[in-house]
Amino acid sequence: MSFAGPSNYKTLRIDKSIATEGIFASAVESSTGEIDSLDIGNTKTAELEGKTVRFDYYETEDLYEIIKRSAEILEVQIDEDGALELAGRSRGTPRIANRILRRTRDYAEVKANGKIDALVAKDSLSSLGIDEYGLDTMDRMILETLIDKFNGGPVGLNSLAVAVSEDVSTIEDVYEPYLIKEGFIQRTSRGRIAQEKSYK
Repeated sequence: MSFAGPSNYKTLRIDKSIATEGIFASAVESSTGEIDSLDIGNTKTAELEGKTVRFDYYETEDLYEIIKRSAEILEVQIDEDGALELAGRSRGTPRIANRILRRTRDYAEVKANGKIDALVAKDSLSSLGIDEYGLDTMDRMILETLIDKFNGGPVGLNSLAVAVSEDVSTIEDVYEPYLIKEGFIQRTSRGRIAQEKSYK
């Protein structure tokens, strides 16, 4: 598995058996033995041996393998459709995939004799407020605020943060990258603008 960015970034190749642990810091430390700084949320950038590395989001297929492997470790009964449902709503992030697997396991133990299939996964995710795009309550609040209070934008990040009662850095580092990647918002020099997908 490799992670690459623009031409000024260094490509880092990590064995998938390491990367599927779902913790970027562990993968980097195992590969280089040296790490200066790393955000293991959605930003995924690090300074390694003086060079910047940018981590891309994981594909659904990779997240499916991560979930299946984690399920084996946790001794969770999950079928292929259930694992795919969770993988598709994990925001391209192993940490989130493992978190919603654990939450769905707890849900299944109460509601479905501990077995996770597609229907159980959907019901669990719905109870967690995670929709088919992987958006959670705060994601939707950001989009609704952008559309309803600011007429779709453009609006500055500080104003948006105040309107949703969230820290600026949290929006910028945790929520915004995924919303941009999935085509819900656009970041411009004038501010954030809601895209057509946000209105659906």
